[in-house]
Amino acid sequence: MKIEAVTVCLHYDDFLEQTIRVNQSLFDDWVVVTEQADEKTRNVCNRYGVRLAFCPYFQRGEKFAKAHAINIGLAHLKFEDWALHLDADTALPRNTRKHLANVELDPSCIYGIDRVDCKGPEAWRTYLTDPDLYEKHYFYHGPKGWPTGSRVGHFDYGGYAPIGFFQLWNRASGILRYPSVHGWDAEHTDMLHALQWPRPKRVLIPEIIAVHLSTGGTDWGVNWHGRKSPRFDQPAADDGHHHHPPHPPCPPHPRPHPPHPEPYKS
Repeated sequence: MKIEAVTVCLHYDDFLEQTIRVNQSLFDDWVVVTEQADEKTRNVCNRYGVRLAFCPYFQRGEKFAKAHAINIGLAHLKFEDWALHLDADTALPRNTRKHLANVELDPSCIYGIDRVDCKGPEAWRTYLTDPDLYEKHYFYHGPKGWPTGSRVGHFDYGGYAPIGFFQLWNRASGILRYPSVHGWDAEHTDMLHALQWPRPKRVLIPEIIAVHLSTGGTDWGVNWHGRKSPRFDQPAADDGHHHHPPHPPCPPHPRPHPPHPEPYKS
C-alpha cells in the first residue's frame, strides 16, 4: 500500500518539529501546507526534506480556512492509493504500517483511530526515551496510562465519524477533495468530510493509538481559529506533576589573560 499524507501547519512549527521525526518514515510522500510568512514551519520542513505547499487564504487575513489548505495539499499529491489527513500535533506509533497491513483496508471506507493526550515536553521526552510495552499481551491501550480522548459521532448520521486529526481514505472512493465552506475555520469541516461515507463505511482502527501533543491547556478547540496556545517548548501548564525549579547555570570558568595581545584584536 502507498500512503500520501497532508498536514496543515500554520505557526505550529514547535509541534511539527517533534512529530515530523516520528511520522516521516511512515509515509511515501508528505505535503505540509502553511503560508509564505511562516518561516519557522518552512525551516522545519526544509531540514527534514518534507514538501511544502502554500495556502493563499492565510495571507489574505481570512479565518483559519483549514479545509481550503487541505485541498491545496491534496492537489500536490499523486493520490495513487491512500490519502491521510494528519494534524501537525499528532504522532503515530512506530508500528503503524504493520497494523495497517494487518487490517486489510477496504478502499471504499474511511478510517479513524483513537488518541491520548501528552501534556508538555517533559512527558513527550519520557515517551520517546522510556517507552512502555503498552501492546504487550495483546491488550491495546495508550502509552503511559494516558486517558484516551473522546470519539465523535452524530446521532442523526449514524454515529461514529473519524475526526480531523487522522482521516485515512482511498482514491477508489471517488472522494478526492475536502468539503470547504466559505468563511469556516478548523471546526466542523472534518465532520462534513467523514459524513460523505455512510456509517458502515466509517471504521475505527483500534490497534493504532496516536499521541496528541498539547501544552496542558484545558480549552476545547482553542486553536480552531488559529494558533493561540502556548508553544510546546514551554513547560506544561497542567500535567498533574510537581516540577522542581531548574538549577541555576554554573558560572563559566574564568579565562586566564594571555601573555601577549591576541592576534585577532587590535
